[in-house]
Amino acid sequence: MANIPNEETSNIIQHFGQLQQQYQSIVFQKETIALQLQELEAAIKELDSAKGDVYRATGMILVKKDASSIKAELGEQKELLDVRLSAIAKQEKTVSERLVELQKKLMQSQAFSGSAAASESKHKTGANKAE
Repeated sequence: MANIPNEETSNIIQHFGQLQQQYQSIVFQKETIALQLQELEAAIKELDSAKGDVYRATGMILVKKDASSIKAELGEQKELLDVRLSAIAKQEKTVSERLVELQKKLMQSQAFSGSAAASESKHKTGANKAE
């Protein structure tokens, strides 16, 4: 007899797949934010060592600006990215924990289905011997 998952197991499998996709999306977002933070930190470091005029890209043009105002803007952007990275890390942890829970449920479900099928098979074999 084929091992056909029941409705609950099918729902768990479907939810597990959705969570895997969500987890992959979260990891991608986290990597993107980490790269943006690296770029910002490099820009701040470069700004600290800059001597002379400082320009900021605004649209398609470069505008001369005060170094301290640019540094303040970059600092604000860095803080925002730090907060976003922290929130994404929390999401990643939550989804990861949920994936582990669902994986355990699936393993238990498969173990239960496997033992039930084995029991049924033994029962049928015993019935065939009795005939």
